Amino acid sequence: MLVVLVVGIAIMFSLSPPLALAAGIVPPLVGGAASVLTRPFRPAARRVQEKLAELNERLQENLTGMHEVVAFGQEQAQAMRLTTTLRELLRLRMRVGLMDTALQTGQGLFSIVVTLVIFGYGGYLVVQDQTTLGTIVAMRALFMHVLRPAEQLFGLVSSLQKTLASADRVYAFLDQTPQVRERAWARAPRQDGAGSVVFENVSFAYHAHRPVLRDVSFVTHPGELVALVGPSGAGKSTLASLIARFYDPTEGRVLLDGMDVRDLTLSGLRGQVATVFQDTFLFATTIRQNIAFGREGASEDELMGALRAAHAWEFIERLPEGMDTMVGERGVQLSEGQKQRLAIARALLRDPRILILDEPTSALDARSEHLLQSALDNLMAGRTTFVIAHRLATVQRADRILVLDEGRVVEQGTHLELLRRRGLYRELYELQFAGYAQTHEEGLSVASPLARALHSA
Repeated sequence: MLVVLVVGIAIMFSLSPPLALAAGIVPPLVGGAASVLTRPFRPAARRVQEKLAELNERLQENLTGMHEVVAFGQEQAQAMRLTTTLRELLRLRMRVGLMDTALQTGQGLFSIVVTLVIFGYGGYLVVQDQTTLGTIVAMRALFMHVLRPAEQLFGLVSSLQKTLASADRVYAFLDQTPQVRERAWARAPRQDGAGSVVFENVSFAYHAHRPVLRDVSFVTHPGELVALVGPSGAGKSTLASLIARFYDPTEGRVLLDGMDVRDLTLSGLRGQVATVFQDTFLFATTIRQNIAFGREGASEDELMGALRAAHAWEFIERLPEGMDTMVGERGVQLSEGQKQRLAIARALLRDPRILILDEPTSALDARSEHLLQSALDNLMAGRTTFVIAHRLATVQRADRILVLDEGRVVEQGTHLELLRRRGLYRELYELQFAGYAQTHEEGLSVASPLARALHSA
């Protein structure tokens, strides 16, 4: 394309330099105009991409939350929101389309203007006996020959602006610098480590001047079961996230078997930590692939062992395709209890040194919770375990309970020790079991859970 353009212009100059120069003045002028006209293209195309992303997000929300939309009678309201977004997207697309049409019209005007220059100025040169009519005809033919590659270059500017607008969003994501980065001298965790976790004067804030954790210090021993309790927003989940180094402390340090977690390789550290979340995420693939996500390359016997230990095999063997059953998007084909047992099997397969449980039984019925608790017992055996507890009935067996309030550890001890201290833990315990008051339906007096707990001591 460029070769045809350059050679054609060179021949034009060889035939008649004055006429070629006159015709050559037009393209730079048109190019400058094109540069000005295409300047709004990139931001306009970027806004189209942003609005398209907003539309996709709204569609995803409405499809995922279809039950909530219907249950709360929000069909019309959500339809109006989607309609508004679609109208805005249409308006932006029409604007870009009009700009594109203007550029295409500019290409046609470019051809007309240069033709007028060739014939007008060429006619003047013929009258002045400085050129011939044949030269003008040849110049016109050459111009038409080089016009097509010139128009292609002209259109390329428009396409390039659209492409750059789309690429801006990709580059903005790729150029983000991770807050947690592996140090150049990072090394693997100790192979002989037993799973001791130490917090030394740890503070953390997601936003400056708004600390979530304040001067937290404690030591856990290998194999210990540690419960994290406290009001919502006390910092329980944040504290657990620092262990796996999803974030780095703003002050202090976290140690794993005597080593600062920031001095460990990320793959090595996270290979030693497994988390079972309250809201289990499963990929839209088979049960086998979801479990193998815990450790790639696991053998069939290892997969079966993890599923049996998690009490998941009892429902999997009843499925027509067994482990090759598709679970659907986010595991929609399975119950909450089944999904949680698969999450436990995934964690068992990983064989971690440190285990973090974010109250995985909170949304289950009594039977499912009983099965899951048995699976959790298998999972916790011989591992240092942190349980983020929202229901205090689940922490009574903990070796130690850390009570957090406003980002600080305000109490720690066993269940009975904390009940006797009459502090925040006892207050939370009494509030949670207030529904089990002093009497039952027959009017007979019964001891409260608190009284029974203290009496059993």
